[in-house]
This record gives sequence, structure tokens and C-alpha cells, in this order.
Amino acid sequence: MRKHEQPQQPRTQAPTYWSIMTMLLLALLVSLSACQAEAPVTETRLKLAGSTTIEPVARSAAELFMASHPDIDITVRGGGSSIGVKGIAYGALHIGMASRELKEAELEEWPDLTATVIGRDGVAVVINRTLYEAGVTQLTIDQVAGIWRGSITNWQEVGGPDLEILAFDKEMGRGTRDTFAKIVLGDEDESAPGTAGSLGENATVLATISENDGAVSILSTGWQTEDVVGVAIVNSSGQAIAPTAQNVASGQYPITRNLNMITVGPPDGLAAQFIEFVLSSEGQAFVQAHNYTPVSP
Repeated sequence: MRKHEQPQQPRTQAPTYWSIMTMLLLALLVSLSACQAEAPVTETRLKLAGSTTIEPVARSAAELFMASHPDIDITVRGGGSSIGVKGIAYGALHIGMASRELKEAELEEWPDLTATVIGRDGVAVVINRTLYEAGVTQLTIDQVAGIWRGSITNWQEVGGPDLEILAFDKEMGRGTRDTFAKIVLGDEDESAPGTAGSLGENATVLATISENDGAVSILSTGWQTEDVVGVAIVNSSGQAIAPTAQNVASGQYPITRNLNMITVGPPDGLAAQFIEFVLSSEGQAFVQAHNYTPVSP
């Protein structure tokens, strides 16, 4: 497990958050399109944005890539997987980052979108260590679904202390949320009436869970810390599978996803060069260093 920089203060998102973000993205795209009409993008600049799970890997790889290519400028930002998909589809990015698969509706609207898998990861159901040590060490998929739907409201119902559950969902459009909802709730668009609100950045999840004894949320397995830990998920055979990199790599952990870099058509030019670097032994070392599962030697 690793230590992270000081996380931002926890906050829940207003119901209109995603619509506001979409409007801001579209405004940005219009502005960028106008700029591109006057000055086409050259092969010395590369823009990436999207999944905050992939962001630290891309940022580390970009720093090393630029060190050996001083004429290249690479910018990496988060925003969530859907921002990455829309950004590449509308031409605002050279590479979109998505910690989920492309959706059927996205491929229908933008059939040329191409995903290159650069790593694998799991989605952990995380609580703070105090609650973990009080007895909440494992949950079934049905129990997790019950918490998110509001039918389970006290940790005593699942083997823990007599303490009210304070569940936080992830924002719609986040790859972590889409993967979790599809596997646990049965539909990536399923609502979560048992949750108190939605969280965005991974750092916000860390802050919220660490500061609330009864809190639970979802987080990339690679972002677990000493204080914010994932419970084991009991599979259909009754085995409790911990959310570790080893169990993700072996396929035993049940809530897993690919980490994708998205391009329009097969990668080419500078985008292809950078993705090839991420898939090289040097780039895959960053995938492993951030506690994800590499996909190539």
C-alpha cells in the first residue's frame, strides 16, 4: 500500500454536477475547435485527460518520456472516464483515459473510438481501518448491493458494530462507478438510494472514509492506504477474496476492469509513440508502481 499526497477536503456533489461538467466540457471543446482552426495541433504536443485512476500512471510516464524527448510537451489531467471519452471523441484530446470499457452507446455515436489496454485494476469497497478491525472484513456482492440500495443500514447487520452505515457513491460517469454498478447493481446506470451522496476524485474518497468511522465507498484497489482498506468480497463459491493486486491479476477478485487509453482509430503519430512507451517495460513499471496489474512484460 502506498501513501498519497494530502487529499482534498471531502464533499458531496450536487445533483446537477455532471450536467454542469458536461456543459463546461462542451464549452471547452468549442473554444479548442476555434483555436485549432487557426493553428493546427503539431506533433510536439500531447494532451491526455480522463480517468483519475490512470492519471498517476500517465503523469509518471509522461515525465520520463519528456525527459528523453525535450522537444515534446505532454499535459495530463483527470476529470473522470466520461470526460476522457468525450474529450477524444470531440477532438479536444489526443488520448482519452478510461478505467472502464467503451459503452455501446458511445461506440454507436463514435464508432472509430479505439481502446488500448495499458493495465488492469479492481474496484474495492473501502472502509476505514477502525471499522475493519471492529469486524467488517468481508461482504458478499448481495450485501454490498443492499447497502447501496438502502436495505442494509447498520454495520451490525453484516457482522460489524452497532453503527449506522454512511455510504457514499461515486459520481455518474466515473469509470470506477460504472464498473461497480454493472457488476454489483446489475446496471451501470442503476441509482443508489442508500447512499448519502456522490464523491468524485479518488483523493476525496480517501479523505471522506478516513474521517468517518461508519463510512463506506468505492475506490480503485491501487489507491488503498494503511487507513482506508478494502473488504474482501465473498464469491459464489463462498471464498473471501481480498482486493489485492495479486487477486486482480489472477482474475479471482470479482470486481475488475481494464485501464484504457482511447484514440480515434488505431493510435498513430505521437499518440502511438507515447502509448507504445506506456506498454514498454519502462512504462509498465509505472503501472506496477501504482499498484495496478501490468498487461505486458
